[in-house]
Amino acid sequence: MSDARQLYALRDLNGDLVGPLTLQKVQELVRSRRVSDSSSLAVVGKPFRPLVDYPELKDVLREVRSSSSLDVVEGLPAEVLLEDLQPMRVIFPESHAAPALQAPMYAGQLEDVPLPRLLYGLYSQQASGRLLLTAEDQSERQIFFVRGVAQMLPSLSDPEDLVQRLAERRIAPAQQLREFAQRATRPGTSFLGHHLVATGIVDPYTLSEVYRDQMSGFVIDSFFFRRGRYLFFANEKPHETPIPLQLQPLSLIKAGVFHAYLSKRLQWYMEPYYHCQVSIGENEVVSLDDLKMTPQEARLYNQAKRGRSTLWELIRAGERAGGIGFEDIQRFLFFLAELEILLLNGQVLGECVQDDRLLLGGSNRP
Repeated sequence: MSDARQLYALRDLNGDLVGPLTLQKVQELVRSRRVSDSSSLAVVGKPFRPLVDYPELKDVLREVRSSSSLDVVEGLPAEVLLEDLQPMRVIFPESHAAPALQAPMYAGQLEDVPLPRLLYGLYSQQASGRLLLTAEDQSERQIFFVRGVAQMLPSLSDPEDLVQRLAERRIAPAQQLREFAQRATRPGTSFLGHHLVATGIVDPYTLSEVYRDQMSGFVIDSFFFRRGRYLFFANEKPHETPIPLQLQPLSLIKAGVFHAYLSKRLQWYMEPYYHCQVSIGENEVVSLDDLKMTPQEARLYNQAKRGRSTLWELIRAGERAGGIGFEDIQRFLFFLAELEILLLNGQVLGECVQDDRLLLGGSNRP
């Protein structure tokens, strides 16, 4: 029996996706004959199958077939199927690979579910797959995850950046490293890295640290994607073998907030909550050790835990105590709120990200 909360995606003849759709909406489209019974349908996060394979559509398909008063409209394009919903774009890493078409498990607007909240949601659910971010200017960035942890791929490592980072560590002069790369018959970062290790120019541990810095920078820079769309395709795997690294997801989220969130804009966002009573909620997903708190941040955390201050009083107390500025206080408290640790009037900021429906359709944040 179908779950009433279950959502679907339709595929048109051009391969475009329309959705997410409720079962009622799918039945309405079939009944109005805007979709033929030869169309493909997917439960969001699962492969596509013909409409006739879905027991929940059995009655409506029988109803349509038994009626002769209307002509079937075959294969309408996605933009005609639903004027009130935008097609969901699906992009695969290799065009020639022809993988099975898959609907995104999560889809929504970054204005509704900002990247800190989205990454925390993937981490809390131990999700594996591909996250595709599309900004308003149509620039794109994709990150692969295994059990909620971002994966470093060789193609993400820019050769020139690798040379600069190694030079900064005084492994060798930058020009010598560039000449070494140019002599390689197959230039490329992973190939360059392997050759640097094989020739003894750099040891594997140092190279791993540099790769970790590169991947951290890649994820942190993604926090500038503030407006646009996100799609998460569950269980998709890259065509490259990931470089084994130990990346701490919550530390990356914190670094991204401190790096990309402008103080004035964040202040405007936080001001409506200044009067709210703050407290610390229980969160089994997050370990305090993972928060990497400074002594000043730990002091703010402990004061919030007492539950006797408003957000504004907590900010002012942090300023008076010194050692941390107004902007960084707000960034830290926003970080705690996005991880559902800092509660405002006993509630999380927005809705709970561990609700699949929130991540799927976006959140109307208060």
